[in-house]
Amino acid sequence: MTRPPQSGETYRGNDMVDYVKIVVKNINQDLLQEEMVAAGVAGGGAYWAGFDKINSRIYAPSTVHGFTEGELRFKYDPGLTVAQETTLDNILATHDATQSSTRQANEATDEIDRQNFVTTFQGWDALTDTQKLNRTKQLFRVVARLVNKQTDI
Repeated sequence: MTRPPQSGETYRGNDMVDYVKIVVKNINQDLLQEEMVAAGVAGGGAYWAGFDKINSRIYAPSTVHGFTEGELRFKYDPGLTVAQETTLDNILATHDATQSSTRQANEATDEIDRQNFVTTFQGWDALTDTQKLNRTKQLFRVVARLVNKQTDI
C-alpha cells in the first residue's frame, strides 16, 4: 500500500476479511474484548498496527512501528455483515479506556478480599453469623478466582 490506510477499508483474501479501523485514542484491550463479546462481534483477530502498549492494560495510538497512528486491523473468517461492522464501529467510537473490564475490576477487589480474610480470621469469634456467612461467600469467590481468573461468582 503506497498511501496510509483509511478507516473502514476492507481487504479480502481467501476466506479471511481484514477491516482497517483508525481509532486515535487509548484502548483497554481487555475491556474492548469484553465489549465485542457482549455485542456479538468477537472471534476475529486484532492487529495493533498503529498502537504501542503503554502498560499491562492500555494501548496508545502511535506511529513508532511505521503504521498510521491509531490503525487497528481486525481479521474475520467469515467476514462481518454490514450490521456487525456498524456494531464494531460503534464499540470503537464509544470505548472508554479509563473503565475496567469485569475481570480487571474483580482483580482489584481480590486484594481487598484477601486483606479482609486475614482480618476476619483474626477476629472470627467476634463476628455475627451474617458476617461469617458473607466472609465465607467472599472466600469461595476468591478461591474460585485463584483457580481460574475467568471465574466470576
